[in-house]
Amino acid sequence: MSTSTIHRSSSILMIVLHVFCCLNLSNCFNLPAKLHSPTTKLRLHHLASSRATTYLQLTSDELTDTDWDLAVIGGGPVGVSAALLAARAPYNKKVLLIDAPRNSGALMDEAKGEDLSIGGPTGLFSKALRDTGKRISVSSLKGMGLRDDSVWNEIVTSCLELAASNARDTVRQLEYAGISYVQGNAAFADSGGSSSLFITSDDNSITSIQASKILVASGSTPFRPGGIPFDGKRVFDSDSINTLSYLPKSVAIVGSGIIAVEFAKIFKNLGADVTLIIRDDNPLRCDIYLAAVGRKPNTASLNLQAAGVRTDSYGGIEVDSELKATSSGGNVYAAGDVLGRPFLASTGMAQGFAAIRIMFNDDVSSSAETSKGYSNSDMCSVGDLSMTGDNFDPKSLGE
Repeated sequence: MSTSTIHRSSSILMIVLHVFCCLNLSNCFNLPAKLHSPTTKLRLHHLASSRATTYLQLTSDELTDTDWDLAVIGGGPVGVSAALLAARAPYNKKVLLIDAPRNSGALMDEAKGEDLSIGGPTGLFSKALRDTGKRISVSSLKGMGLRDDSVWNEIVTSCLELAASNARDTVRQLEYAGISYVQGNAAFADSGGSSSLFITSDDNSITSIQASKILVASGSTPFRPGGIPFDGKRVFDSDSINTLSYLPKSVAIVGSGIIAVEFAKIFKNLGADVTLIIRDDNPLRCDIYLAAVGRKPNTASLNLQAAGVRTDSYGGIEVDSELKATSSGGNVYAAGDVLGRPFLASTGMAQGFAAIRIMFNDDVSSSAETSKGYSNSDMCSVGDLSMTGDNFDPKSLGE
């Protein structure tokens, strides 16, 4: 029935100019719909419920007056795992986790105000969609007389359930560790050194905080080649595909990496005709077009230069062998995709663990660590973990 074809020829952009959409869009389900918040206060999650997100309305003064030991920017697997390590014994630090899920292509349950992607990897939607494709037989549902929009609703509902299960488990861990979580865009203050952050909430209110240490783990965003008319309706990148609101019959995917191949398999399992494009200048007729041609560090909005943090030509944060950035106060660290390649969650989490242990190791005596089951031998070697971005050697993955 449906087949996957690999074309090899000359220009990626030419194929985009010939992409035609065969179906009218349906608005049956749009995962990250915009939320218009009525509150003028910064919404600080105290993570008091494992079923639905509970907001503790703290004023800007209350948030500002707290002396944070650590502020973590980014609520993905790197940021969450690092925050948990810092908040637990033997460190027992007061931790604030800052994330802006609506600005990062994350999954949201707007009815509950619940961030379904917290603690999840960048490809959470693709992984939920992949697992759903294994559980739901599209051909069987269509054979029962279900329309395409009903089938897609079944798929999306299953994706939401899988994502919600992961998110609620993460929320329980954060709540148990006593970590506070705030939704908003974080940026270094223009004149506040490297310990001051401004957090802009959904309603554009701004709150300032002070933190002794800051870990930047804001992840990455898809690379968008110039000239491609991304519209989030028929032409997508690997993040905006979350907004797909109907079941496509045909999909064209450009790219040859892990993400492109994974989406090709996913849509094939969902019954679509899939064309995986490496290079081609021939016209192609399809329902949707997905560009999965790489990612880049998500650092543009952090105002890093104000804190003296240097980045490379791709926006990746430059760090030393201890994952410390070149900040004016020597208190800013970075881990995960913000460092550049290899863009792997497992590598990022190892970097986050190492950064926490390095920044707070002096606060824990060897005797205290040993008495609680910790020892200096548990510290991971950081040298290889800092070999990222331009310094990353892909051959190291095979070692």
